[in-house]
Amino acid sequence: MGVTIYDVAKRAKVSPSWVSWALRNHPRAQEIREETRERIRLAAKELGYLKNISATTIRTGFNASTVVLLATENTNPKGNFALLSRLNAMGYGLRLYYVHELEKAFDEILANQLHYVVCTLTMLEQRRRVAEFCRKHNIRAVFLGAGAVGKGFPTFAVDTRDEMHRLVNRFHELGHRKIALLCGQHRHCATEFRHQGYLDALAEHEIDEKMTFCQEFSTEPFLNFIEQERPTALACIDGMVATLALNALLRHGVNVPGEISILAITGAEMLPSILKIGCFTEPLGVAMTNALEYLLTGKCSAPLTENECRIVLESVYHPGETEGPPPEQIRYYNGLSRCDIFINSSTERR
Repeated sequence: MGVTIYDVAKRAKVSPSWVSWALRNHPRAQEIREETRERIRLAAKELGYLKNISATTIRTGFNASTVVLLATENTNPKGNFALLSRLNAMGYGLRLYYVHELEKAFDEILANQLHYVVCTLTMLEQRRRVAEFCRKHNIRAVFLGAGAVGKGFPTFAVDTRDEMHRLVNRFHELGHRKIALLCGQHRHCATEFRHQGYLDALAEHEIDEKMTFCQEFSTEPFLNFIEQERPTALACIDGMVATLALNALLRHGVNVPGEISILAITGAEMLPSILKIGCFTEPLGVAMTNALEYLLTGKCSAPLTENECRIVLESVYHPGETEGPPPEQIRYYNGLSRCDIFINSSTERR
């Protein structure tokens, strides 16, 4: 018979539960003094102890050593790496499934008796499917990003509506009054919230002119939109849209931020671009830490709203090279070529 947790406990002169906590880097291991934890690790090494995952599964009825991550293909990889590193440090493994593998994920969760799920899917319908599955099979789950799914499954996210409101406020502080929203199609939970945040901010500042480009990004329609609406600032729904807009404008001779400023919500820092795009980003480290704390212990140091069952985090503003005051004169465009037509933008400011 191999070395057991009781052998390690006897060698280190501590209780078996302390051995379990220390070797798994369980949150409760912080209750044990560092010298005692080191004595436990040394005893385990000397005895050649290996944690018996199968025994854990048999005893508890589920596999408590692995966490499942359900994600979209374009999920910020920083979040995945942050989750993996935290889990590895705590003695847990990670299984990653993308959105097109949901059915496979459900089958393997049941087959392997996996008990912990982290969901970062962006479509509300998909998130609700995951919540329904976990509720039916008594599986613990937490959700990251916009779109709360109900009591029992907390959501860790920034207030995406307020996030866009803050972005528009930033433009207003710089002097912009012709602010356009580039939002793509309303497919994700966050998109609608950010769109509403844009409208809220315009109303607060008594700006009547609403300019929205709500379709899949394509260069020609985008440039036509710029020509027709003539904004001095672009509030972009995400980093991808911001990068596409920036590249299109620069390719056609538009001075950014001299003529048009650009800011984005999340993701811009991950994408290559000629200029560093200013953006508001989600605090991934804080979100992951709080989510895992709740998932693995049932406790959370962050406040949980009772009605929506979500934990609101503060986004972080990162200045870039794409923002500045509006130009004294706005240069208009005729298709893809410039026209020497100017107006004084200061007369349009409130």
